[in-house]
Amino acid sequence: MIEAWEARLADNSEDAEARYEATRDLARARGHRYLDAGAVAKLPVEDVVERIEAIPAPANQPDPVEAAALLGTVPEPRITVTKTLELYWTLAREKTFGKSEDQLRRWQAPRKKAIKTVNTMKRLGLDLPLGELSFKEGEARTRPPFSNDWITTRLLTPGALDGLNGQARGTDGRNDPARPRRAAYFD
Repeated sequence: MIEAWEARLADNSEDAEARYEATRDLARARGHRYLDAGAVAKLPVEDVVERIEAIPAPANQPDPVEAAALLGTVPEPRITVTKTLELYWTLAREKTFGKSEDQLRRWQAPRKKAIKTVNTMKRLGLDLPLGELSFKEGEARTRPPFSNDWITTRLLTPGALDGLNGQARGTDGRNDPARPRRAAYFD
């Protein structure tokens, strides 16, 4: 009787999984295995009648919670993406022991992306936040070239590139005529 009361209290939960488990527990407390409505309909008539008679009906009003548990009208909850991740994090807890917050974030990232990939490839139709977010490709624009005047007055004036190292100037010392040549070792 206490199990039945606890199951009835848990049935008031907003969490679909908790309600489903409470319904299963209530059916078990009444001596029956929880079956969904389709499975109950396929039972022999005697078994269906037994389940119906087990539903308390004070003042000829059947208890809806008891009826749901014995006749299988509470649907099995669908696992959401968020719930899937929460379940995975708890199941894989031993893989995260000793990881820093940053290491944990990097470990979780590809697993989160995997759900978005499965959703897309299997066409599950799950609504994922930012799931298919991408940037719209605009028209390819070409950058206008520098004018000849700008090149001659800015880049080619004497001393304009003096603040740059040799590699940035494009000389890197190899093509510098003032650089002394080494003696050839292979004569």
